[in-house]
Amino acid sequence: MHRLTTRAAIMLLIATFATGCDASRGDLAQSFMHQGSNGASSAAVAGAAGTPGTPGESVSSTTHAGSGELPAAWPREIAMPPGSHVGATTSIVSGDATLLSVSGKVGLPAHVVRAHFEEQFGGWEPEGSQWQSGVSTWVRGAARARVVVGETAGESGFMVRID
Repeated sequence: MHRLTTRAAIMLLIATFATGCDASRGDLAQSFMHQGSNGASSAAVAGAAGTPGTPGESVSSTTHAGSGELPAAWPREIAMPPGSHVGATTSIVSGDATLLSVSGKVGLPAHVVRAHFEEQFGGWEPEGSQWQSGVSTWVRGAARARVVVGETAGESGFMVRID
């Protein structure tokens, strides 16, 4: 996977803005948003004058909230902790760059969830200090994975981002 450019990251923010829109932003969101019957939201935005991105560049974004499903492009070798509830997923594609993220929760202590992800990313190279402030980063080729794990009242929340 290739990392998203700054322009594509800005498009991510635009897609995220639209996905989380409320009634006051509904018209803007309707102009480039489609709400699927399965709860998925997607946006496809082509770069143009005044729009971040290369003219003609297309950014495709899909967000699932509460579906419990991983993005279609999610690497099969990276599993979520057993018993996890996947709360939200995002898949953004811009040219040959892809960003995938999954967030969820599980009734396990944080140290068990961290150990699970260390095993899942065992074939990747650790980058920097592992689990400093609950964050760990691994790299494999051009791909980078960031995992955040936190614990509240015996339940751990996690977010995994691969770009």
